Amino acid sequence: MTILYLIRHGETGGNYEGRFQGIIDNPLNEYGIRQAKMLGEAFSLSKIDVLYTSPLQRAKKTAEIIAEMHGLEKLFPIVDEGLIELNGGLLEGRKFSELAKEYPEVMEAMHSCPASMECPGGESMRDVSERIVKTIDRLVEQNKGKVIVAVSHGIIISSYIHFASGKPFEEMSNSMVANASVSKFLFNDDMIVCMEYADDRRHMKHGTYLETTGFEKHECPNPDPYAVENQN
Repeated sequence: MTILYLIRHGETGGNYEGRFQGIIDNPLNEYGIRQAKMLGEAFSLSKIDVLYTSPLQRAKKTAEIIAEMHGLEKLFPIVDEGLIELNGGLLEGRKFSELAKEYPEVMEAMHSCPASMECPGGESMRDVSERIVKTIDRLVEQNKGKVIVAVSHGIIISSYIHFASGKPFEEMSNSMVANASVSKFLFNDDMIVCMEYADDRRHMKHGTYLETTGFEKHECPNPDPYAVENQN
């Protein structure tokens, strides 16, 4: 069995201000760094065989902080372009409140029918879904039987959660994983994926991050959601 943890990066100034970030390379803000440290603490005693990250610095910094808990000489983040966020084209850097006025049809699709969303000058949701499925398949194929951690982005991870649910692409919901959340997937030898849980925030030491909303809840038999024992 192969285990994959998909982690969304910590908070950035763009997240805090309610902006569409896309591939704009914003850094973590102070709270985002604290979130990443809480992730690092949660995974510090767990086995991680390989750690991947999006090339954007908000994801790379989150991955680096997680790696520091294991020692960079043993666990170094590997950049994979396939984990990068959706290219938002003309939407990027703008507040969602502004976009609702300037691109009402695009924003309506994002909220009501995400599968039909196409970013002007950027990617479509179908583009993103196909890209992340191919990327995850490749990473799992290369690391069969291992524990994989990959730090990525909200739209990317939410898209893969929908794929793993087995529902038709056209039925994608507008649920979005939170910053610094963890989603866990299991793969058998035939590359069949089973989602154990999504958008988990039990590691966060902040009241607003203790409840999982938007996605179906999955009961985890182990009280420590990241307790894959580190034998090293």
